[in-house]
Amino acid sequence: MIVTDKQINPFNNYESKQNFFEHPAFDLTIKITAVAATIFFGAAFGVLTAATGGADLLLLAGAGAAGGAVVGLAGLLFYTLFFDYEKQDKIAVSKPKPAILHKPQPPIEKKIDQVADLLKTHDLAKTSFTDQELDQILDKVDALLNEIKASAAKDLPLQDNFVENQFHVDTIMKSLPENLKQERRLKLQKILAQAYINRELKQKGKVRGSKEESQFLTKLGYTLDANSPYHNIDLIYDALHQFVSQELQTDNFSGSLKSVQNSFKQCALKARLSTLKITSEDQLQKFQSGLKFYESLKKNLRTELIDVKLKFPEDFPLKSPSQGIRLIESLYRQDKTQALNTAVKKILDAMNIQKIFSDPNVDHTAFEAMLILPIPDGELKKEFSEKELSKEIKKELAFYSKWGKNIKAELIQGLEDKNEALGKGVCEGICQRILTLGQKNPDITPEELAKHIHIESKDRFNQGVYIMSHILEKDKIPDLILKKNGFKQDENIFAFYYKAEDGIKYDNLKTDELKKSAGWVDVGLDMEESGHAILMRLDPTRGRAWLFDPNVGFLCFEEKGKTYQDAKNACFAFVKDLIELNYPTTRIVYGKHLVPDTK
Repeated sequence: MIVTDKQINPFNNYESKQNFFEHPAFDLTIKITAVAATIFFGAAFGVLTAATGGADLLLLAGAGAAGGAVVGLAGLLFYTLFFDYEKQDKIAVSKPKPAILHKPQPPIEKKIDQVADLLKTHDLAKTSFTDQELDQILDKVDALLNEIKASAAKDLPLQDNFVENQFHVDTIMKSLPENLKQERRLKLQKILAQAYINRELKQKGKVRGSKEESQFLTKLGYTLDANSPYHNIDLIYDALHQFVSQELQTDNFSGSLKSVQNSFKQCALKARLSTLKITSEDQLQKFQSGLKFYESLKKNLRTELIDVKLKFPEDFPLKSPSQGIRLIESLYRQDKTQALNTAVKKILDAMNIQKIFSDPNVDHTAFEAMLILPIPDGELKKEFSEKELSKEIKKELAFYSKWGKNIKAELIQGLEDKNEALGKGVCEGICQRILTLGQKNPDITPEELAKHIHIESKDRFNQGVYIMSHILEKDKIPDLILKKNGFKQDENIFAFYYKAEDGIKYDNLKTDELKKSAGWVDVGLDMEESGHAILMRLDPTRGRAWLFDPNVGFLCFEEKGKTYQDAKNACFAFVKDLIELNYPTTRIVYGKHLVPDTK
């Protein structure tokens, strides 16, 4: 018996008149009453017959009662066979739809609990159910599957374990007979598979291939420039639709979500390769085997180089984890990668892999047999360790060896976090914050200023204002930034064509003008392809010779036992080296400072 939310008394407060007359208690009452009435009328008929015919009254009464009983039982059998069959047929034909289709939907958590409560009313050890019990369980399970389908079409995380735990799938389905359980499990798999396919097709998530895939294709002789169809996302997307329709959206397709994900990736690979005319099954198998070999080869060679480290000079002024050291180490890793790629190319060329891949007479089985990984012999490690350092690394080592001792605070955009490389205008934005701080606090110490050498949210604001204002008025500090910080205007104090052999000379600067801003000046570097901003401070009154570059950091050039003139000359020498290293296309150098608002 299924226990509902209402425990029902057979004759009190029943849900409707129709249900009252169909209730089992009422049905049983009708049957008993009919038999009793038949017996009563049979006995009465016997008494009446005896009275009129003069026969024995008791004997005929008993005979009449027995006859009435036979008639009553026969009628009862007819009633049971006919009316019970008619009622079951009526229920089967006009069975109401599950409540979920025509009632407001409760939250999914409540719906799961309702199913769990329903199952608790059954003995889970039972191996069979009445048709009515089974129908009710299946209705609830199917309703739950519909809820999962609706959630999967939106933002449900499509992971097998997550769905199982979130919806208590195993608990809800375990009371079903094995054949029905398998049917519903298969239906659930198809729901999740279809949701995953639809989501990936909508987001174009698997359209692009891996870096190793494109590298291996170039090793096979394919040209993958910007105009290559391999990079045409729309073309690949159209091909992907066709492969998915053929292989993943058939009525017979079934499998775990993991298998669907793998199959979808395979379809995406076929779509990408089809743009390069790699379409036959044999070619696809050859490519996949070759790609796996290529990835393993790179991994093995990379392992050979993993212990090779750059050795810095013992007297190098920067110590790990200095940003300057990490910058140089990143250049060294790039050289490792270049050496690795050269070694891979050498091995593949020796195998003549491009030719055997294209040869139609070499099937995938023969192709795979030729893919034998070489045994590491340490030759690559020895060769790279003894190789001369690149020009870029030598320049950085020389630069930091010379000027590292003057760095008070480092700042290299994008080294710590790629998001810190904020793009156009950010250098000017950072410089405006430091310039404002410096001019407002002429007696600030190097130690105090060093605390402010990092990227702040204010720099992003300054960058945005700077970009928008320079659309209208180039090379001018925006009024919004000036007024916000208590300055009247910016004032140009020098501009000259830059010559690498001369650098910046003190004669180019208007020293009297610099006194107004405690020696602070915003220096702009106009290059062929872009521009850059740095700050200088040349303050003879306080003996300060400083420089700030958002791509290097904050440097001080005054030293114990040295004069201000020595510090100033060192600052000019640094600017010359800086421009030669990082900004070699500089054409014009100009400077300005901020004029305080005295109102």
